[in-house]
Amino acid sequence: MDRPAEAPDADWAGLRPRSDGGFAPLPAGWPSHIGPYRLEGWIGEGGTAEVLAARDSRDGRPLALKRLKPLEPGADGADLRRRFLQEAALAARLLHTDLLRLHEAGLDAEGRPYLAMERIAGGDLGRALPPGQPLPLATVLHLGARIAWALDHAHRHGVIHRDLKPANLLIDPARKQLKLADFGLARLDGAELTRTGTALGSLDTQAPELLAGAPVDGRCDLYSLGATLFFMLTAQWPHAGLPLPQRLRARAGGPPPALRALRPELPEALDRLLRQTLDPNPEARPAEAATLARALDALRTPAGPPAARA
Repeated sequence: MDRPAEAPDADWAGLRPRSDGGFAPLPAGWPSHIGPYRLEGWIGEGGTAEVLAARDSRDGRPLALKRLKPLEPGADGADLRRRFLQEAALAARLLHTDLLRLHEAGLDAEGRPYLAMERIAGGDLGRALPPGQPLPLATVLHLGARIAWALDHAHRHGVIHRDLKPANLLIDPARKQLKLADFGLARLDGAELTRTGTALGSLDTQAPELLAGAPVDGRCDLYSLGATLFFMLTAQWPHAGLPLPQRLRARAGGPPPALRALRPELPEALDRLLRQTLDPNPEARPAEAATLARALDALRTPAGPPAARA
């Protein structure tokens, strides 16, 4: 596996570093350990899981512990556990510089499954973005190319992420680290997609075909990356400002938004690339993540070295 060349500081400009190490103190009354892991703090939580800062008591390695939350009344425990363990199985298939690495999986004393993963101190991309301000072009091209190459690795191993968004991109500008995380909604290419799965995820980044419950392939991840890059470049989501029904119609059948209408100084080639990536028709998007990655790399040359490949 190739490692990325040392990135120029310009490739990380505009991002806000975190000063708290990426976690807060644990709530009172929590145990000191889960299995062999000593708990150090609270990173965050989602709808079904909580993420804790931990350290492996066997070798001192800092890790993030993702644990399934206690079930809500009426929740389908079997389905949640299946998706949680599926994330572990999928993560174990993938080995790339910019994909969050799984250390091991296990069960806590209550029988709740957990995943021990590498820990990134900086937090997620959403927290690193300056509120209401677009990022410099060099930063977006650098991060975008790296994410696209990480997706290429996942897709070539048959894994579609299906929920790429800023909250699932972990970043530490001080250490020049970027990791695509949270494969909890991912699936193997060709596997049957459940109706429950199609309802999950993030509205602003999910591809129209995924929201509609139609069959998807890796191009749904490219749409999500395109929407994320659009937000990084403009500080607003595609079709922002429209009421929700009109926004959904625009995304499903209208023309892709024009990047240069908001930032006319940006390259026309980038505007065309994002229009293609955000096309409602998957057939009109780049055929593969590698195609998008190469296009982003071409736009950033000679500003910096190509991003990492697998």
